[in-house]
Amino acid sequence: MATSEGEDLCRRCGRCCCRKFVIRDIVYHTPFFCPHLNPETRLCRVYEHRFEVNPQCLSVNLGLARGVFPADCPYTAGSEDYRAPVEHLDFFGLGKLARQIAEELEVSEEEFERVRREQAATARAQGGTHDAGQP
Repeated sequence: MATSEGEDLCRRCGRCCCRKFVIRDIVYHTPFFCPHLNPETRLCRVYEHRFEVNPQCLSVNLGLARGVFPADCPYTAGSEDYRAPVEHLDFFGLGKLARQIAEELEVSEEEFERVRREQAATARAQGGTHDAGQP
């Protein structure tokens, strides 16, 4: 698989491949990932054609300019004015707004519920009481 110059810095965490939303120039990560990201390998299934297949997919340069890479991403190293996205938002705690955002991001109802249940189970396993957005 050929990579663009500099893409060898990628640690394959997959965090830049989550779906995002922007409010007042602040990027927020959601718990939903691009459908082309392989969850086991954290590699893109359509890498060679990713920009054609997914118009939301960004090059490294555009990703840096738009602030989609996590603060600890090697691509952001040395960028003093880089503004990292908000990654640890209690997304399902947003209630109805979470569903509205998910709909806007074209997240299916099935994926929404699956991820909500996974996050609720994780919170319970960690001793938390959060119900991941249950009404």
